[in-house]
Amino acid sequence: MLCFLSPQPPRPIHDTPFYHVLEAPGQINGQPVAQVGYDDPVELLHERQGSKEEIVNPIYNEIKPRPLPNPQMFDPASTHPYHVLENPAQQQTGENSEAETVEEHGLYVPTAEERRRILNNPSKTTSDLQNWIKKNRAESTKKRKFFESTSTYWKPPSDADSLYNTFAQRKYREILSDQIQIVKYIGSGQFGTVNLAVWKQQYVEPMEVAVKVCRAGKNEAIKTKFLKEAAIMGQFRHPNVVKLYGVVTMSELPMIVLELMKNGDLLDYMNKNFEPGRLPPPSPTRLHSFSLQVACGMEYLSSKSFVHRDLAARNIFLNELHQCKIGDFGMARDLEDSEYYIMSRKGPLPFKWTAPEALNYRKYSTFSDCYSYGMVLYEIWSVGREPLPGITIKEVPDLVSKGFCQAPPPGCPRAIYELMVKLWNPDKRHRPTFPQIVQYLRQPEEQVLGWSEEDRGVSSQASVLGAPLEEGKNLYPTLQNAYQSSWC
Repeated sequence: MLCFLSPQPPRPIHDTPFYHVLEAPGQINGQPVAQVGYDDPVELLHERQGSKEEIVNPIYNEIKPRPLPNPQMFDPASTHPYHVLENPAQQQTGENSEAETVEEHGLYVPTAEERRRILNNPSKTTSDLQNWIKKNRAESTKKRKFFESTSTYWKPPSDADSLYNTFAQRKYREILSDQIQIVKYIGSGQFGTVNLAVWKQQYVEPMEVAVKVCRAGKNEAIKTKFLKEAAIMGQFRHPNVVKLYGVVTMSELPMIVLELMKNGDLLDYMNKNFEPGRLPPPSPTRLHSFSLQVACGMEYLSSKSFVHRDLAARNIFLNELHQCKIGDFGMARDLEDSEYYIMSRKGPLPFKWTAPEALNYRKYSTFSDCYSYGMVLYEIWSVGREPLPGITIKEVPDLVSKGFCQAPPPGCPRAIYELMVKLWNPDKRHRPTFPQIVQYLRQPEEQVLGWSEEDRGVSSQASVLGAPLEEGKNLYPTLQNAYQSSWC
């Protein structure tokens, strides 16, 4: 059974549509909505209120195949914690969605000027680093508060000096290189390798961590791009977002130290743990939990006016307790990964997960992340299959523009597919928001996961998770047709 902290019961508003009514241009429930325009996909920008793009009040009137189960509106007056746990034995308390900042042992990242004083003589760099580490080991035993919290996302600077100064100003943790012991290689990314490592600290038990190591040599521009991902991740503290522990900058090999996600990414997890005829698929309750946890993480990120742009099962990770955490914020992966990406004028684009307005006009927003979340739901409920099966990424824009609708995967409950359809609405203003998605998925399981006898009878395996995709092609025809008609 799914276990989570429940907010105060929301007040039902039966005459109000499923979608939020926006109180003012650029706002949902009084919070700013991220709007991103023509910019570098790796640089995740945001705009606050006053966006040039007008946001009108969305009214849900296109797709009405059946009433939503027990429709409710999120009450802005009530506190709304984001903690979601798959394991009922775990309990979390507190109303703040962000983890409280606690004092820990360690050092702050040095400023640019401090770095120059330490590393001013290239011929003595190695000895200077050793002296700096030795000198600061005593300092590292002091307790400090790390990672200054902000209410909204800020764009990391692009030049090295400003980035280091920002790290220092915002109290990012500098981890000493000799505290990191690399154990084994896990994989590679755009800027280097990802490794399993042990982080050894005084007064604290050694901890297994994931460490990204930059292989840029003396190329400061590459090092800066590499560390910008850490600048992004250090802004977030949430149970469903991968946690940054700190950075290693006072080393010839810069490193980013992250919490270790022992079960890997969600896509790989589903592919490894399900095999027709041999390994059964995860239970609907488990998939429901995955869906809700990802939505909670995205609700938190969107509340900070952060646009992910690359939300997909391959960028969601699982710890040993099967807790989902969103990661890969910098699109820091190999640009040649043509299985999912196609090169566009300004960088790689994950076509099958990208909203129409982003494909056509390079306009990214929280609403385009919602579209991508709909594709994540398809990946989850198809138990690891790729969205838009049988279609190449080069065919996607044309088919989407013609109103092509992918059928639900077998085993997908009607309420889940109905949510997918709404998230794929061609008009971004009419897509559900992440607070609404969370509220929707937090309804009782019998309402979200229920099946009617009529739906079960569509085919012999219509309600069987992981069955061949053709078993679901005739499920919920009204919903499929309503989605297509919404493009007319």
